[in-house]
Amino acid sequence: MAQGPDGQLPELPAPDLEGFADDSMSGREEDNWKRLEELSRAKHDNALAIHKTIKWLIPCALILGFLGFASMSLVYVSHLLLPLDLRWLTEDELKHIHSMIFSGVVGAAIALLAKLYLGEPNGDK
Repeated sequence: MAQGPDGQLPELPAPDLEGFADDSMSGREEDNWKRLEELSRAKHDNALAIHKTIKWLIPCALILGFLGFASMSLVYVSHLLLPLDLRWLTEDELKHIHSMIFSGVVGAAIALLAKLYLGEPNGDK
């Protein structure tokens, strides 16, 4: 710090602390520490709600995906097995259904292989 000509430190004004006690971060932190159990419970309840939602959402999505795959497969196979005069799909629609079924099968195979080879190893192997 710079010293004055007489070697003394200059007099500094006292800081203005008006309203400091009302807006103190430490005061708010202290208040929230008192609510720690309540906040922890709310966080736990939110995480539990998310897990419960995912617990039924994923099986529902898998069932819907399977039903879609099964219905497309049924339409494709029945269209091929019916006599020519009863077929209702155009060649373009048939190719589109075939590509969706094929991509679903390939995607499922890749996912299964990835799970087998990249998943966590079991301790009993």
